[in-house]
Amino acid sequence: MRRRLLLALPFSTKAPAAKKGKKGGDEGGGSGAAETSVGDVSKVAPINIYKEGKDPPLLPDDQYPEWLFDIRPLTLPEYRKMDIAKLPLREQRRYWKLLNRQVIKEKNAAGQKL
Repeated sequence: MRRRLLLALPFSTKAPAAKKGKKGGDEGGGSGAAETSVGDVSKVAPINIYKEGKDPPLLPDDQYPEWLFDIRPLTLPEYRKMDIAKLPLREQRRYWKLLNRQVIKEKNAAGQKL
């Protein structure tokens, strides 16, 4: 008796209409990623992550602190021009890391030519 009742109850609903996929649709062949327009980047920095928010305006360079322009990490050629022994330990580690990375890339490139 229980079995009959369970089979008679409408547990499922009608399946929704199937969307046309990549191969057979008129809905464009996009990847599904959200597309946003950036606009003019010379006046605004496009870093807003909220739906209802505004991007901060770009200010002249003299209104930013001086340290902001030196925040970029040094590259290997810039480190080579310096005395490594006088650098802080963190910078020395970065130098050796970059140097090892370059040596590995050179060895890999030399091995591919064989």
